[in-house]
Amino acid sequence: MPIRNAESVRAEHVQNAGLRRYFHTNPTSREILGQAASADPVRFSQRASELYFLVAQLDSLPPTKHVPSEVVAYATGLSIVTGVPFALVQHGISRSVGEKATILAGQHDSIAGQLGQEAPVEPLKTVTLRVGHQEVPAYFIVSGIGNFRVDDQTKQDLLPPIQKLLGTDTNVMRTITVNPPELDPRYLGAEAGIVGPFIETFGRFPVRGLFYYVPSDYEGFVAVAVSFTDTLIVQKSVLSLTINHWQENHLGIPFELVSRNMPTT
Repeated sequence: MPIRNAESVRAEHVQNAGLRRYFHTNPTSREILGQAASADPVRFSQRASELYFLVAQLDSLPPTKHVPSEVVAYATGLSIVTGVPFALVQHGISRSVGEKATILAGQHDSIAGQLGQEAPVEPLKTVTLRVGHQEVPAYFIVSGIGNFRVDDQTKQDLLPPIQKLLGTDTNVMRTITVNPPELDPRYLGAEAGIVGPFIETFGRFPVRGLFYYVPSDYEGFVAVAVSFTDTLIVQKSVLSLTINHWQENHLGIPFELVSRNMPTT
């Protein structure tokens, strides 16, 4: 099957194609991989051993030290059935976006070989936000492409969807706190460095919304830390659909793709 370019799968296309028929509600990781194998036996066979190995490896780790193996199976399975390339990278321990960027640069040739093309690859970065005063806070998760900062532009982009979820027209970003100290990542089911959109919400820190923050002009792939030593690289729309699958089946909180409006020169 010829490899498609980085923008070949968009959310609208996948939804209209009815790809939900491949993956029923709450499938296991092995069920997802099995469906992908049935949909495209030739392409799946080329990656089968490494996919089953990674799923088994993740399932053997303590739950706070990896993303659920279902996420890896869904993202790679979706890539296979839609003919979009992906890459799997093993490396030394990394816990930050900066470390991840260094790893990606060092494994450039291997990644390009797996993708079958030269394409931009940026790490996925996640921050938690507290909006409002600590007595009556609202918490949000923002997972974005690249080493973004919560600067004035980010606040401007996130303001409308946060206002919508909170039912207010006030500028709530004036009371924002990034990575509030009371919200330990382990309350979300993961350690620092693993926290991302594939969280669980516990206890006294309910998350009100999940945002996938994407530069409006980005045309490449996204590197997702699935453990401290494993990274999954997928096309940005595949990641969006995988996040949507996770929140629908496990979180049940609002999820929205938010574009970062790049300044004109």
